[in-house]
Amino acid sequence: MSSSSLAGLCGTFRRCTDREEGVQLVQLLDPDKGKVPLREIGRNDRLQELAQTQGGEHYGEVLSLYLQSLQCRVRSEGVRELELICTCLKTWVQRYIEAEGSGLWMTPFMIYLSMVSRKVAAQLDQAKRSEANSDAYLKKLVEIHRDLFQKLNKERTKRAGHVWVCCELLRAYFKLGQVSQCSFLLNAVTQSLNKDGFNPTDLPKAICVTFYFYWGKHCVFDHNLRDADERLTWAFNNCPEKSKSNRRRILLYLV
Repeated sequence: MSSSSLAGLCGTFRRCTDREEGVQLVQLLDPDKGKVPLREIGRNDRLQELAQTQGGEHYGEVLSLYLQSLQCRVRSEGVRELELICTCLKTWVQRYIEAEGSGLWMTPFMIYLSMVSRKVAAQLDQAKRSEANSDAYLKKLVEIHRDLFQKLNKERTKRAGHVWVCCELLRAYFKLGQVSQCSFLLNAVTQSLNKDGFNPTDLPKAICVTFYFYWGKHCVFDHNLRDADERLTWAFNNCPEKSKSNRRRILLYLV
């Protein structure tokens, strides 16, 4: 997959979305993979037009927002980067809701965008750590995910994305020390899944392992040790062996 230039990246993006290749899409757009022309993105004054034109009618807006967020990263404009990556996430989720069927191929990029937005928010909050409201950007992210959670809760065929957004909220609530918020969230998800006769272990492993970890962690905080052991054990047994840091994180609550 050649994407050494911006035009090449846009063309490959369009092919990935046309073919519904979610994993390849993340590999293409993740700068850590070394294929994103950040220098060219940083100095391109026609970025929005180029992305929307070459990225395709349905997903061009998503590509435009994402590349603009990268441009802000190159230019060290953190607040604007977070705004754009969050708008990109919301736009992608809306396309996901509109997609026919489960839209499962779209979940890897949704997960990736969530991770990027979380990382940018953490960097901005870290820079304001000395101030009273030092988690302001994470709290803004929580509001966005709450809105996405409500929208996805109505979509019976989009359970994977719904559970992932739940995971993002659970992660944030633990970080903010708002563990009491987790019970309502977990009850809403499990009731919704049970109503449809849907087993969360049928979800992609990346989503299900994360969900079971936070579910089990909440059970520990809730002193429900039997359920905690059951959920954390499942998360540990299904977490890839190469994900050593995640396996260690699960073991901290199992021991």
